[in-house]
Amino acid sequence: MITHGKETTSAAAEKRQVQEAPLTGGLLSERERAVLAALGRGFSTKEIAAQLGIDDATVRAFVARIVLKLRVPDRDAAVKRARRLGVL
Repeated sequence: MITHGKETTSAAAEKRQVQEAPLTGGLLSERERAVLAALGRGFSTKEIAAQLGIDDATVRAFVARIVLKLRVPDRDAAVKRARRLGVL
């Protein structure tokens, strides 16, 4: 919510929470962090599925949740954000 060109306190706090600690603050599950790390190493969906012993569709579901939680447009942006935050 924006009031007179400024964010409200609750909106600003939410924005900080998402920006400051999305990966280490519990926003992503352990499995989501594992998938994100594999994405950061350049592995494909099939390769990640084989490494983690899960189905390709499950990897795609994890990637979709990561993208939503990090509020980024795609998997590449998720990796860039994780690197920028120093967790990859």
